[in-house]
Amino acid sequence: MRLKIILLTISAVLVLSSCDENKSKAKDIAKQFANAVNAHDKATIIELFPDSKDMPNMSLANNIDVKSLEVQYTDSLKYYEVFYGNEQKQSIVIREDSLGVFRIIDTQHIYSLDSVVYELALKTGVPINKLSDIHLCDLMREGSGLINGISSTQTLDDLLSVEGYSFDCERYDIYPTLYTIIKNNSKTTIKGEDYKIEIFLYYQHTNINYLTLVAEGKDIGPSNRERIQILCDGIGDTGDISYNTYVKYRFVNNNMSIYEQLLKYGNLNGGEYNFYLEINEKIDDNEKKIDEMIKLVSKQKLTNDDLKNLMPMYLRLLRNSIYAKHGYIFGDKTIANYFEEKSWYKGITTDMNKVSAEFNEMEKYNVKFIKDFEKDK
Repeated sequence: MRLKIILLTISAVLVLSSCDENKSKAKDIAKQFANAVNAHDKATIIELFPDSKDMPNMSLANNIDVKSLEVQYTDSLKYYEVFYGNEQKQSIVIREDSLGVFRIIDTQHIYSLDSVVYELALKTGVPINKLSDIHLCDLMREGSGLINGISSTQTLDDLLSVEGYSFDCERYDIYPTLYTIIKNNSKTTIKGEDYKIEIFLYYQHTNINYLTLVAEGKDIGPSNRERIQILCDGIGDTGDISYNTYVKYRFVNNNMSIYEQLLKYGNLNGGEYNFYLEINEKIDDNEKKIDEMIKLVSKQKLTNDDLKNLMPMYLRLLRNSIYAKHGYIFGDKTIANYFEEKSWYKGITTDMNKVSAEFNEMEKYNVKFIKDFEKDK
């Protein structure tokens, strides 16, 4: 018994000693990092904090004022956080990798968002001061869930639309004129200097693009329309262009970033970040629920209560899970990617009739039930 107590005591001393040693290493790294930031030593910064190589739209602080160094260890996450004790509340997070090397994995108030991105973060309700630098960077990165969600209907290409077009082939002797009605679907005036219209002319029967035109934008008031006129210079044989041609359009911003477009023309209300969190929580709930329901679709009949809280995408995935169980190979990339990540899925055939013929009675019922539910939702 005495030997056991002695061994436990020695073990505890060794653990404490190791912890103190690691805290000392963390302090040393914090000092090195502060010195590197203050000296603008990018090479050392990247060596100590590798993820700092990929932090777009963020700038490094001019200085880290080291007042004191306090180290806290979080056992559940296996990392050390070092606080510099200054008014800016700057800190770094350090973790030991599999090779025993201590590296910075995150920072707080060491980096700041560039001005335009910062303004968008404020206007969409992002709690800038509460998020770590990596979290903030990933949240405001172009292509992130938040930015994609906000911009899905609020870029210039979404806010402008074509309501109609016509050709005038008689007014000019050489080339016809294309008239296009452009509508502004936003609640603010869209400036012509901010966009151009790319116009693609196709032969009706061959789908060959034979001419591409570019028209300058016009100022268009909220919910108003403007007529764009452009000479179709470059058509070799005009023929009956109004019958033999169809037209496609694309609105192109004039070197405006997605952040600038959203700030200038987006209908922002300050609740975008909270809505993003709610959607993410709902997605997480849907992910868990659908995993459980996929186990049931072949065994029991589903009910309205089973489906009522599922988002449209997850209803679709649940319905297609029945096909996936029988080895159907999906042409839709989103669905294919989802099931290819499942260990139970094995794609065998693209023959839907063959797959459908293998359904049991529960599966036949559930496919139809989910499909009808999707239509009514």
